[in-house]
Amino acid sequence: MSIMKIIKVMYVAAAISTAMFVSGAWCAETKIAAVDMGRVMKAFNDTKSAESFLEKQVEEFEAEQKDMIAERDKLRKDFESARESAKDKALSDKERESKMDIAEERLNALRDCELKIRDKVNQRQKEISDHKIRLQRRIVGKLREIIAKYAVEKNITLVLDSSAVAISGVDTVVYSKESLDITEDVLKVINVAVPEKSEKSGKPEPADRKK
Repeated sequence: MSIMKIIKVMYVAAAISTAMFVSGAWCAETKIAAVDMGRVMKAFNDTKSAESFLEKQVEEFEAEQKDMIAERDKLRKDFESARESAKDKALSDKERESKMDIAEERLNALRDCELKIRDKVNQRQKEISDHKIRLQRRIVGKLREIIAKYAVEKNITLVLDSSAVAISGVDTVVYSKESLDITEDVLKVINVAVPEKSEKSGKPEPADRKK
């Protein structure tokens, strides 16, 4: 699941819980707007940076995995060669015993390598998952701040995600007038507050970094 999909799920939950408290009388005195969060998140520079960072993490992990698998395959070949050598009937009992000891050593090395691979895979998968969670939280937080600031300036009380889809598969916002849509306005301000990072800027700023 991409970071954009995860973020959209979070917005769906927020939109549903908020909409439950809207009554007819209250709506009459309230200015409501809708925003296509799918478009907003796709255009948000932080989302692009986060996706790029995660892709690089996955590529690095795949390269590490490839190297470890190559090492494992070599150890397996060494073990199989030693095992076959120990089966040579022309060998004396002492020589065969020595060959079997070598085969056992190589088998132990192979098992250690396989255990190392499993541990490394679990570690790297957890690291990538943790990075994804931190990045998505930071992106959600920044977008909420930007949209909230815009809403306050325009005296908007409630902003709903028009692209959200409920668990049932039904659109969260069934209908809204085009005049209520603030997507284009939001698109104009999201990257003004957060300039796009260059290729040389490195990985995105961690969510828990204090400014």
